[in-house]
Amino acid sequence: SSTSKFAKEFQDWHTENRVSSRGAPLTFSEVLAAFSGGRTLKEISENFRKEKAADFHHVLEWLVTRCLLMQLTTYIHFLPNKRARDDYRAPKSVCHVGLEIRTMFCPHVVNEDELKILAGRSENSRELKFFCRFIAEFVRPHVRVDGCKFEAMFKSADRMPRNHKHDLTRKEAEDLLHANSDIFVPYICRQ
Repeated sequence: SSTSKFAKEFQDWHTENRVSSRGAPLTFSEVLAAFSGGRTLKEISENFRKEKAADFHHVLEWLVTRCLLMQLTTYIHFLPNKRARDDYRAPKSVCHVGLEIRTMFCPHVVNEDELKILAGRSENSRELKFFCRFIAEFVRPHVRVDGCKFEAMFKSADRMPRNHKHDLTRKEAEDLLHANSDIFVPYICRQ
């Protein structure tokens, strides 16, 4: 069977390369179990370290080179004309589109109709600016939202005192995208 073939290959590779391991050598089944279950690579790496298992990066490289591990990435489609889902709640107040936002984003990022839709989904200019910036930096260029660039977008906002914030924190942005997932539709691709 192919599992037995890979198990044999793994054991041979593990022995041949003397992959550093402070504990008992890992079996192929243990490696598969470690990488299954929806854990992040960071979590798996930490478990390898805690368990004094084989060098995580060498094992990861072995799995990838044999096409046994694939990377899934999340992207977002912006579908402004999609009907709002039944549980959608409009913000308490609609954001006024100021000259700064209009100049920065309309018409080269969003058109006038899209800007109106986004303003109708925003309680304030911070949210509207986030929506437009998100479309410009992630949606239109098809940049993954589960990577470093998305994380970096919030680094400065997360460290600023609450009363000095001009940008959303990551949590605020994720909550806003989730609340508007009828027009910001996530999709997952295999990479």
